Amino acid sequence: MARQPRPPDEQDIRLGESIHEARGRLGRTQTWLAKLTDCDRSFVSQVERGVRRPPRDWTWKAAAALDLRVEELLPPGSLSEEEAEALRLIRSAPPERRAQLIKTLSAAVDLLK
Repeated sequence: MARQPRPPDEQDIRLGESIHEARGRLGRTQTWLAKLTDCDRSFVSQVERGVRRPPRDWTWKAAAALDLRVEELLPPGSLSEEEAEALRLIRSAPPERRAQLIKTLSAAVDLLK
């Protein structure tokens, strides 16, 4: 029996709308965003329609690709203390070091899983 998709909730819909609008402002396609976030175009479509809740790390990748602050995509107060601290650390680094810092932090998180 096929698994039924869960109905979208308000948070999923707002997230999808924000991603869709930001991508549209940049004149970019779902395929472009999919490549930058290591997923299928259909996944981006589902997120934008609010029918799929992406993993948190995908939301961070999407925010970076769309040149947004992750807080612009998430509901107020939804960042954990650790996520907020990671953002402060990344933003305090010189711009030319941020990409490497993000990769390092991502690798550390993967090791802890």
